[in-house]
Amino acid sequence: MSENKRSMLLRFAYYAIPFLLVIYVLSIGPVEAIFLHLFYVHTQEPGSNVTLGSIYVEAGSFYFPLTWAANKNQFINEMLKRYINLCHRLIFPDTHDYCSFGGFF
Repeated sequence: MSENKRSMLLRFAYYAIPFLLVIYVLSIGPVEAIFLHLFYVHTQEPGSNVTLGSIYVEAGSFYFPLTWAANKNQFINEMLKRYINLCHRLIFPDTHDYCSFGGFF
C-alpha cells in the first residue's frame, strides 16, 4: 500500500469512527421511541397479544453497551430517558411519554 493511500485511510478512520459512534448513540432515541410506541399502541387494543419479537431482542443486543452504561450510571440513565422522550414527542406528537414502560433499560 502506498504511503498516500495509507494516509488517506488513516485520515478517513480518524473522522469516520467518531462520527459513527455519535450516530450509534443518537440512534437509540428514535429506535426506542418507535418500539415503545408500537408496544403501547398494540397492547392497548382489546384482545391484542402482540409481542415485538426477535427484532426487539436484536435491537436490545445492538444497544447493549448503552443500556449497560445507563443501568450503571443514574445520570446517563436519566439523559437517555429524556432523549428517548424527546424523540418520541418529535416522531409521535399526539401521544405521551413512554419511558415508564422500561424499554431497553
